[in-house]
Parts: sequence; C-alpha cells; structure tokens
Amino acid sequence: MNPSKSLRPRSRPVVLAALALLGVAACDASPTNVPSAPAAASIAVTITPPSTATEACQSVPFKGTVTGTVNQEITWSVKEGPAGGTITAEGVYTAPSVPGTYHVVATSAADSTRVVEGAVAVGPERIIALEVTPATTSVLAGGSRAFSAVVTTPCGTFAAQ
Repeated sequence: MNPSKSLRPRSRPVVLAALALLGVAACDASPTNVPSAPAAASIAVTITPPSTATEACQSVPFKGTVTGTVNQEITWSVKEGPAGGTITAEGVYTAPSVPGTYHVVATSAADSTRVVEGAVAVGPERIIALEVTPATTSVLAGGSRAFSAVVTTPCGTFAAQ
C-alpha cells in the first residue's frame, strides 16, 4: 500500500475545513482601508436681492436659492409679521402702508435652521391722484360751498378728511 494514497482521503476534508474557516474569518475581519462616508452636505440659503427699497404698498419679487440638498423648497415669511407686509409662497413681498425697514425671511424646507434675511426699506405712500369735487363752482360773497376730495395712492383710494 502506498502511504501517500492513504493520506489523501483524510487530508482533503481537513484542507476544505481550513479553507472554509479562512473564508469565514475574512468575512468577519474589519477592513482598515474603507473610506468613511462623506460628510453631510452643508445646506445654504441665499436670496436676491439681499436688500432693496420700495414705496408703501408696492411689491418686490425675491428669488431664493438653496444649495447642499436636493430639496430646493423655501418657506417665506416677514420677520415683523403682518405689520411688516406680506410675502407669497413664490417670494413676492408687498410692503405695508407704514414706512420703515422690514425683513423678508427665507427658510430652507430641508433644514429649518438654515435661514437668511433680506431688508426692505419702505418709503411713504405716494399720491397718484387727487380728485376734488366739485371741480369748479361759484360762491356768492359771504356764502359757502362744501368740497370733497378723494386721494389715490398705491395703498388704495381714500376720502380726504
């Protein structure tokens, strides 16, 4: 009997078992050169224009941009609340009738901590038209005549008092 032939049947299961153990060990081993996950993207919000001026009751369009996320949605608001004017979901700001400096706020929908403000200097109402009634009249000496006036501004039409 050849000694090498008698060892073969017994050595084959041992070699296969050893290879199987090496494969399991390789699966459990922690790799040392695995790249770490990329850092979270930095979300930023910008608005254009960053500041502007307008007259009372006039509208100004703002454009917002969000970077660092696929969610480009912006929530618009006015820092001073309704007294500071209004702004649409599309970023169109309408100034109040009271002059002052107000602030448009753009907030990222992806991260509500990402906020930017724009300033709006609002000037006084401008008179567009003034209508006095009657336009012409005659008054006798010592007599009187009542007049009325209507003033039109960008904020509306008002009876003069």
